[in-house]
Amino acid sequence: MKAGLYIPEATPVAASKSATTKGKKGAPVKTTATTSARRPTSKKPTTFVAVQVNDMTFGKEAWFAATAGGILVSKDHGISWKNAGSEAFLKQPATSLEATLDGTQIWAISQRNLIYSADGGAHWESKDLSFASAGNLRLHRVDDSNLYITSNMGLYTSHDAGRNWNRADVRELQFQDVAGSGTAMVVALQKHGLLASFDSGKTWKRVDDPLADGFFPVVRVRRNGALVAASATEGLLSLELEGRSASSTGGGTAMLLTPDGVQKPKN
Repeated sequence: MKAGLYIPEATPVAASKSATTKGKKGAPVKTTATTSARRPTSKKPTTFVAVQVNDMTFGKEAWFAATAGGILVSKDHGISWKNAGSEAFLKQPATSLEATLDGTQIWAISQRNLIYSADGGAHWESKDLSFASAGNLRLHRVDDSNLYITSNMGLYTSHDAGRNWNRADVRELQFQDVAGSGTAMVVALQKHGLLASFDSGKTWKRVDDPLADGFFPVVRVRRNGALVAASATEGLLSLELEGRSASSTGGGTAMLLTPDGVQKPKN
């Protein structure tokens, strides 16, 4: 079914306040004073969300969307949406969103700012990103503390839930996506190829396999801890960690995941 009704904010409307005064001959004269009271207009029409949706994230109590019209929230599984808050920075174009599994912590990129909520969207704060001029910023959550931002001019890391950011020491500049499991991480480049790290991003190296030279727009973590890179031309490339342990630091093996789910070792 089609869903996504947008519920606009309440708008100030004029409220009439009547007062009675005496005229020249003592006859009562009724006057009206206009004041501003913030209350919703009656029967204001709702419409389907008509702005570009750039990203979405899902918590237990609410769904959030990063759109060209700001950050929207839905508490009925996407049936209806409204502005996430009244702050001006929440109404600026947003491009990327991430949240913890329980939905208590939410991060978003809006223009040059990182927007954050520690209480499920009840309150928000905004912080300027000094490297926002890099362009094409996309936020990626590895866990509740480790966040990454890919850009056209470098890969940026935060190990304290977004409070501080540093540029990763890698020679490549243009990054597409990143995912991690334990101390293992994989980054997809915008042009082609994959980079891997097995020490929580301290050092990086290219995935040495002909299959990994393609363009992989998306990398994700499977339930068993394996890192998977998806490509329209190469299919799914799975990076299995040694010993099948998500916390292993010894390295990994690239494997091709065929459409029928059978994994074949790299050639």
